[in-house]
Amino acid sequence: MPILRYLGDSARHVPTGSLATIGPYITLHTFGIDHRGVQRGIDGMRVDAEGNIVATAGWPTNGPGPMVYVFAPSGRILATREVPTREGPSNCVFGGPDLRTLYLTTVDGYLLAARTQIPGLPVGPLRQS
Repeated sequence: MPILRYLGDSARHVPTGSLATIGPYITLHTFGIDHRGVQRGIDGMRVDAEGNIVATAGWPTNGPGPMVYVFAPSGRILATREVPTREGPSNCVFGGPDLRTLYLTTVDGYLLAARTQIPGLPVGPLRQS
């Protein structure tokens, strides 16, 4: 079974050399430009139990605004939900006893929680090198 790695970059660039360490990649989704400017890309993401990518992205001043996106593994947008913030969402993680609570942090310092229909995958312990 292949190991999938997802890379999100809200600054819309990848530092030189970093892709060499993760191997070949494909672009699943590109955030665009609208009448309000360049849309802020993904800042934080997790994977749910069905393999979908749950990601935080956006600013209130451009694009569709601060959102949580659910992407299929192919990159197709399955769902979006607005995030009530004056700035933007910054990260997310699944938690709670059933991993059906999505915790979100925002740039303006809030911690939000929302229940989800699909549980998230647990985040394993970090390995020390």
